[in-house]
Amino acid sequence: MCWWFPIPVPDRDSGTTIEFKEFAVAVKFVPVVMSSGNINLKLNVSVSELTDVNSVAVSTANSSSTFFAPSLTNRSASTTVELADGQTIGIAGLISENMRSVVNKFAGLGDIPIIGHLFRSEEFEKGETELVRYRSR
Repeated sequence: MCWWFPIPVPDRDSGTTIEFKEFAVAVKFVPVVMSSGNINLKLNVSVSELTDVNSVAVSTANSSSTFFAPSLTNRSASTTVELADGQTIGIAGLISENMRSVVNKFAGLGDIPIIGHLFRSEEFEKGETELVRYRSR
């Protein structure tokens, strides 16, 4: 399954048009049946996802609106395996770990050395994703 998201692109008339970019989980494979009856399988797995890192905010001169364009992160793995009839394959990986810290504080009071910690709070947000695909016959 794939998804599309819009991004602004400058055009020849000093204006802006919209193009759509794809992001998805993709599995490409090439199976080859060997003379022994085994299957040689070349796998290429990729994951792309939207992120706020390196994102762009675009505003036009004729309007007060601003368009936010996220960026993409891509992770991929490739391997080749040889399987006999009835064997199982499992592929895992493409791990992503993200950590984000959010600090809330009273203006001025949260910046005072030593006692400033009493006037602020810090939250950590951790995100982990891993692509795991298992197929059995």
